[in-house]
Amino acid sequence: MKFYKQTILVLLVFFSLQFADCRINDFGLEKDERQIISIEDFGFLSGGEFKLEVESLLITNYKNAANENVGFILESTGEVSEGNEDTCQIFHKTGSLQYHIITKPDNGWANFKKTIQINKEGVYTLWYLNCIGVESETTLVSTITMKNKSSYLDAGEQPLPKIYITFFFFYFISLILWISYQRKKNKKVFKIHHLMTALLVSKSLSILCKSIEFHMISSTGLPKGANIPYYIFHFFKGVLLFVVILLVGTGWSFIKDTLNERDKKIFMFIIPAQIISNIAIIVLDETVAGTRGYLQWWDILKFFDLVCVCCIIFPIIYTISHLQSTASVDGKMAKNVERLRIFKEFYIVTFIYIYTTRLFVMIIPRFLSFKLLYLDSIFNELVSLLFYIYVGYRFRPVQDNAYISIYNDSFDETDDNTVIIDLEQFDDANDTLKRVKKDGDKEDTDDMFEDDDFIDDDDDDKSSSNEEDK
Repeated sequence: MKFYKQTILVLLVFFSLQFADCRINDFGLEKDERQIISIEDFGFLSGGEFKLEVESLLITNYKNAANENVGFILESTGEVSEGNEDTCQIFHKTGSLQYHIITKPDNGWANFKKTIQINKEGVYTLWYLNCIGVESETTLVSTITMKNKSSYLDAGEQPLPKIYITFFFFYFISLILWISYQRKKNKKVFKIHHLMTALLVSKSLSILCKSIEFHMISSTGLPKGANIPYYIFHFFKGVLLFVVILLVGTGWSFIKDTLNERDKKIFMFIIPAQIISNIAIIVLDETVAGTRGYLQWWDILKFFDLVCVCCIIFPIIYTISHLQSTASVDGKMAKNVERLRIFKEFYIVTFIYIYTTRLFVMIIPRFLSFKLLYLDSIFNELVSLLFYIYVGYRFRPVQDNAYISIYNDSFDETDDNTVIIDLEQFDDANDTLKRVKKDGDKEDTDDMFEDDDFIDDDDDDKSSSNEEDK
């Protein structure tokens, strides 16, 4: 109960935040002692515009300053860096940077507006430098606007609205086909299939809202509330994805209606951790990069997310290890080999999907031109779509599902409190009984139960007496 209260509290805080996923950003500092701050990057095309509106800039201990090197710098040369000791010398250089925005505070306070027209395309970084030579703190209230000639989006983001709406149609068509397939006759639909449907719905809606959000940012510079439904559906999609992978890996609903203690412990760790991780990553993703501790928290939460990802494949690894040790058991070798093959295949595909969508998407942008950064999003969505198609096809509801049949007559995958029912044999026996009852053929009924010693003792006595009379 305590955990659920904490989760609800986190959700309330999350949905009350004013997100910064836009190109008109409010940026502020509160008694920040950092000397060099990287505020934000943006890919400008020729004809773009940068606007900085400083409502209040307050610097403490300014009267004792050794110099007046305080200001904002917009540059694309890479000469400014947080670890470069000579960065403050840039104030004395001329012509080495694309653009300078330098303000001289009046007794430690200033407000101003500055607009720059971008004539040379490239990735520009806005920096704040406080190099007055003495310890001081900065308090800042400002608004930053970056836009290209026809869009507020970064040069590498401009195709994204069309890309996301295209993938929405792919997911929507997949959802229609998936639901239509389940409604056909003679399909064994389990609870896990309904969860897969919910996953497809949340994924489709999240990517639709993402397309709308980027469209609004492109035209107005602000998401206009379109980011809120996106994060709601993205949140549920992330949780459902991990749940489906875990449940498919443990055989829940297909084979058993309960989870053993090992699976429950994994769920108790991963699901709450993934919920918090998703919320925190989204919040950081929507925070201006120059905020204090941004990079540190981003690295921590990315690592935490990868830890959760590693944990979800533990049940699959455990099952594979168990199958390898029992693959040569007499009478079960063929089934165990088939089971081992299926779980190895599922493990490999899941591993590739998880690490390509988390590691490769961080590496790919390093090798792309700033105009082609949208290819990273295409790659991520394409890999996700292929994974969804694979899972849906491999574990689709069919009459003779290999994922079910390979478990028949197997009790070694569960704990002592879990009972496995052979669903196919149960259905076959039930159909036979109904057919016998309908035909009224008593002899067939007697023959069916003869091998199972289900003949009534009274019937044996009657049969014996009839033979004696004859």
